[in-house]
Amino acid sequence: MTLHVKRAEYYDGRFPPFRKPSEIGFFSLDGEREYHDDNRQLKYISLPRNLKNVYMDLNIGYEIAVRKDFDSPSSKPNPSIPVNEKEEYCIVLKGRLNNHTLLYSAEVDGKDTSNNIHADGDPQSTQCYTELKTSRIITAQRQHINFCRFKLLKWWLQSFLVGIPKIICGFRDDQGIVRNLEVFPVAEIPRMAQNQWTPASTLNFCSNFMDYVKMCVKKDDPSIVYKFYWKPGSPVSCEELTSTEYQVLPEWYTSSLRI
Repeated sequence: MTLHVKRAEYYDGRFPPFRKPSEIGFFSLDGEREYHDDNRQLKYISLPRNLKNVYMDLNIGYEIAVRKDFDSPSSKPNPSIPVNEKEEYCIVLKGRLNNHTLLYSAEVDGKDTSNNIHADGDPQSTQCYTELKTSRIITAQRQHINFCRFKLLKWWLQSFLVGIPKIICGFRDDQGIVRNLEVFPVAEIPRMAQNQWTPASTLNFCSNFMDYVKMCVKKDDPSIVYKFYWKPGSPVSCEELTSTEYQVLPEWYTSSLRI
């Protein structure tokens, strides 16, 4: 059983029914990739007054995160503290696409200090989070087209599916110095993409793929791993892996969940 992938135009049309995700949990990963059932890795983001004139050296780490993320809304950023890229703060989300209930997690870069409480008083809203990105300063028309066609598509998908309202991008030069910051409202990104892609085609394809997953995954067995793979020019295929070397959930974990 395979899924034939068609051109993007095939999936265009009406935007499919999509329910904004609700935050139903969170967890932290420390520098050793150890799991913690708390928000110790949650950071807060604050923008400088002048977004067009900044100096952040990415050569000594993810400097935009150092200077914009800090441990509490009232404290000041400390760029001397090294950034550990292994540390993560993740939220667990529940959403719906067409007739598919979705349960997934996402790493978030931090909370916006100007919107530090959940929107509309909803404790499950994700509107308080902000995404951080970097990109090379655009100096040519071809670079602008590629930025709209590829980067904006990935950025929009990532933030839309999480319900994050805005992205902060640091534009860097070839020496790795961020020279200016720009705020991208996620709702405006499809218009900014200048018809290089459409939101409907991406979500319609995702819904079709979920249909295919449901047809393939028939066994409720934690020892089985379903491998989906695709290469250009070929359909999506599914392989059922039963060897213990592919097992994701250890036996001690699944045994503890059995009643």
